[in-house]
Amino acid sequence: IVYRNYAITSIVGVPGSLMAYYTVNIKYLGRKGTIAISTVITGVLVFCFTISTDPSFQLTFSALEAFFQNIMYGVLTPEVFPAPNRGTATGIASCLNRIAGLCAPIVAVNAGQADPKAPIYASGGLFLAAFVAMLMFPIETKGRQSL
Repeated sequence: IVYRNYAITSIVGVPGSLMAYYTVNIKYLGRKGTIAISTVITGVLVFCFTISTDPSFQLTFSALEAFFQNIMYGVLTPEVFPAPNRGTATGIASCLNRIAGLCAPIVAVNAGQADPKAPIYASGGLFLAAFVAMLMFPIETKGRQSL
């Protein structure tokens, strides 16, 4: 059942990238709005994951999280950084992502002893903090040339 759920979550995430392709071109939404909205929805869904211990409920929220995370990643990587710095910035972001991934089990073990939901709350809080940071992006890159 674990592999089935993983496959379902992965498959549901794929249309998120396609959705990002279309939403960045909406006049009043753009790239900044698309990434901000998908990030806050992801954060809320992470918190919703803890509401029930029912596996079907958790699968539903995991799949929805994957969908909105793919929207976020589909916009973030190619659009946030100016073209001359894009490769370096994306590499640094990827490195930080890997480092955080290595730290996650340590946080889960230490924080999870006090409250098993604490690491999930921390993750949701980080998504919400990222949402606030994205609202502070200084420019909207839609329709602008970077070079």
